[in-house]
Amino acid sequence: MRVGIIGLGNFGRFAAELLARDKDLEVIACDASDNGAPEGVKKVDLAEAASADAVVLCVPLAAYGEVLSKLKPLLKKETLVVDICSVKVEPNKQLRQYLEGHENLLVTHPMFGPQSAANGTAGHVLVVTDAVGQRAQDTVEYCEHKLGLNIMRMTNEEHDKAMADVHALTFFVARGLHKIGLSKSPFQAPSYEMLLDLVAFDEKHSEELFQTIEQGNPYAADARGQLLKALTDVHNSLATDKE
Repeated sequence: MRVGIIGLGNFGRFAAELLARDKDLEVIACDASDNGAPEGVKKVDLAEAASADAVVLCVPLAAYGEVLSKLKPLLKKETLVVDICSVKVEPNKQLRQYLEGHENLLVTHPMFGPQSAANGTAGHVLVVTDAVGQRAQDTVEYCEHKLGLNIMRMTNEEHDKAMADVHALTFFVARGLHKIGLSKSPFQAPSYEMLLDLVAFDEKHSEELFQTIEQGNPYAADARGQLLKALTDVHNSLATDKE
């Protein structure tokens, strides 16, 4: 079976390397940059990548429209298209818009990445919000039994509502701490080290991922607003009797 990876960013490269270890798979990859493909992965153009049995979209949400419009005339109806975006409502909407009636679609969110799954994928969670067609069902089974992933099924809306807190708030707080220049101190309590871990977290992920999680999730703005209001209320409550 041939698998085409579209995009060789952090997760695309990780996915390509992971799948290339399976001797039953031939992995090819397409990327607009001049970056080379990982060992065991052949770099090809978009047309050849689209000819694979399964195509995995590893591009930022902002690029979905452009990529899907180019893919549409190149895909065979039996080709499985796999979405791995960190938000789900908007990617699913665009998949349905650009690939209307496509027979094999798998909409997922891998709750792991190159750092967290550096020692293997077993035990990590793969959220599945939609699986259309037999190839999609077979791929879910492959992920569960061959990669050892725990499959969690939910709707796109349920996913994004949960991720507004789990992801959007975490990334938002981490970016804020990074922006104020939080750094190591000679008085470094364990609780302070937790804040420094968030700063390090903000430094590790790409700006495209940050924008996807904060702007691509329809529930993220409300979550950020609630946090800002709560912090303002706490701040004001501390200042009321002191000034």
